[in-house]
Amino acid sequence: MKVIKVGFGVLAVAVFVSWFNFGTAYAQDFNTVWQNKWLKLNVVMKGNENSPGGPGLVTLTGRFPAFLKVLNWDASPPPFLNADLWVFDDDGMGWTRIPIQLNYITGTPLDFLTWTQNDTGVLTTGVGEMFTFTARITARLSRDGQSIQTATFKCLGGSFLEINPTGNTYEAAGMTMTGTLVPATFCNSLNNKQYPPCQPPQPE
Repeated sequence: MKVIKVGFGVLAVAVFVSWFNFGTAYAQDFNTVWQNKWLKLNVVMKGNENSPGGPGLVTLTGRFPAFLKVLNWDASPPPFLNADLWVFDDDGMGWTRIPIQLNYITGTPLDFLTWTQNDTGVLTTGVGEMFTFTARITARLSRDGQSIQTATFKCLGGSFLEINPTGNTYEAAGMTMTGTLVPATFCNSLNNKQYPPCQPPQPE
């Protein structure tokens, strides 16, 4: 009989802990969890582009870091997270900020699906750049439930397109991205001072 009581007590504690974790996750709103949080992304692109020396296509590959800063949650239907995607411009412009919307599909603030599309003119004029992706973003809270301890970003599918007749650039590529939370100690390293999370905020 004593063994049964101990087993029931353990079960009760387990149920309470599970209920507490479940309640904590759902008590968090998107702003509380994600506002002003940074993710470091590893971007991999593979596709094709026109051959500068003549007709035909050549292989296009690229691998580079990027940074995603989540700004705030907009609950107006359809809901989305405002965010800035930071990429490095090889043409000498340095780090460039691209405002995007992480459109909410389903899930909780700690585990949700999102999609985005950014177009500089491809859909309207046939000229410009466009990228799209869907992703799963997850987070784990600290023990006190007050801050993010870890977070992950996993692209479920993405693509990049550039049509630039003036520069004779025609590119189409698939795109994958994986990422993790930028920790609070990230900017303590001198090697990281060059990256957007360690730079003074830019005016909107």
